[in-house]
Amino acid sequence: MPAAEWGDRELDDLVPPVGNEIEFRRFRLLDEREVEMKGLGDMAVREIHNTGMGRPTQSAEDRASASLEFSARARQVLAKGLGSEARSPQVTEPLRGSLRALHDRA
Repeated sequence: MPAAEWGDRELDDLVPPVGNEIEFRRFRLLDEREVEMKGLGDMAVREIHNTGMGRPTQSAEDRASASLEFSARARQVLAKGLGSEARSPQVTEPLRGSLRALHDRA
């Protein structure tokens, strides 16, 4: 938004904090900065940044695959360290539940 249009307004007037956002704001008003705009030249702008939005650096498939690999390695370590105890339902069922949950989210 052009800084001249924003004027002296407060972000809280536009987007009031909700719940615990008083400490951890979802939206932040960034400082005024100059931006080159095609056909208009340099313009001072203010941006409202949504801190709740982020772009994952890994795809969902990559994260699920990494989680599955981690679970498989953890099970191997348990099997080596615990012997037959690692194959017991008390150990395998929670792992299966976690894998099902990962699969259902994907």
